[in-house]
Amino acid sequence: MDELTRTKPFDERCEARFGGKDVLFGFGQSSRYVTSPLSDKLISVLIAIAGGTGSGKSTLADALAAATGGVVIRIDDYYRPLNHLTFEERELVNFDAPDAIDHVLMTEQLSMLLDGQTIEKPVYDFTKHTRAVFGEEVSPCSTIIVEGLFALYWAELNQLCGTKVFVETPYELRFMRRLRRDIDERGRDEDEVTTRFRSHVNPMHERFVQPTCSNADVVVHGDRPLQESLVKVLDLVGSGQARLL
Repeated sequence: MDELTRTKPFDERCEARFGGKDVLFGFGQSSRYVTSPLSDKLISVLIAIAGGTGSGKSTLADALAAATGGVVIRIDDYYRPLNHLTFEERELVNFDAPDAIDHVLMTEQLSMLLDGQTIEKPVYDFTKHTRAVFGEEVSPCSTIIVEGLFALYWAELNQLCGTKVFVETPYELRFMRRLRRDIDERGRDEDEVTTRFRSHVNPMHERFVQPTCSNADVVVHGDRPLQESLVKVLDLVGSGQARLL
């Protein structure tokens, strides 16, 4: 142990479950996190995961959180409140453009987490197309994962990130996943989802989301096995954390 930093063991093997099997990821030194001997302040790493709708961002983010003991911040929860609009007016809003997100609040709260502060994150109610009346308390931890369409879009967010990931997935697979999710989880009907995907979602993907792939440190593929993508990202995160030690 040197005089400038001291490390706390995170666990030399991260464990997650996939398909009923336990999967272990060995890191050794690179899986440790660093604190200052003066303040004992936790130093966190921020991982950003971007990609098109239905690409597999959320699944990868959840797997990373399970493997690292981290917390997931979903950009979708930062959609702007639309209480001033009727429900019919809210249905006409383009939720697939960056302006629909309150990225100033999101960046501010991510900075707070990185600074070791607890936040009260907004929660979005997709059945009503506006924010819920309650928030969610999130405490800082060693691994913070932000995922969403625009996770690599804003320069100020990119600057906070230690690792930037883009999930590349074919159009048809993204559409089928979006259709299933919006019907099962968000109370939409098939015609509404199909129309929105063609008129809003995919044009916005081509304009705002796909170009951010160039900001990524690593590109993974959403039509490949999850474990393959997970190991690829964990290897990169581990090498980045090792440089902190």
